[in-house]
This record gives sequence, C-alpha cells and structure tokens, in this order.
Amino acid sequence: KHFEEWKQRIAALPDSGTLLVRNCGQGEFALLAALVKKDLQVTATDPNSDLLDIAEHCAAVPANLHFTDEPGGEYDEVMDLQKDRM
Repeated sequence: KHFEEWKQRIAALPDSGTLLVRNCGQGEFALLAALVKKDLQVTATDPNSDLLDIAEHCAAVPANLHFTDEPGGEYDEVMDLQKDRM
C-alpha cells in the first residue's frame, strides 16, 4: 500500500520544473521522483544530517536530484514528507 501511495504522488508531480522535498529521510521518495520525472529538478533536505548524508551517498544519484541542508530559492512545488505522511 505504501508504494502505491508513492506511485500516485509521483504521477501527480509536474513533468518539469522544480520540486523541494522537505524531511526527505534517507531520500527514497526524492530518488524515485527524480528517476521517474527526468525533467523535474528535485531538491531534497532533512534536518537530520545523518539521514541526509546517507541520501547524498547513494550509489547512483541522477543529475536532476540534489541534496542540501540549506534549500534556498523558490520552487514550483514543495512537499513535506513529515507533514504529508504517506
């Protein structure tokens, strides 16, 4: 069921533009979103530096996925995985 919700949420994202994923944890959702939506620039952040470190060091991070502890700027879409629990 969990992955079906992710599938629906990712399908609803725009095909291009910018997405900020707050509270990304180990980055699983952000990674899947970036892989499926290749023209969408995905920026992911988490207040837990250990989780963000794990996400940043994934064996294969696509070019449209960026991890940061200080997400500045404006985004077309903002998703908070802690607030919007899936």
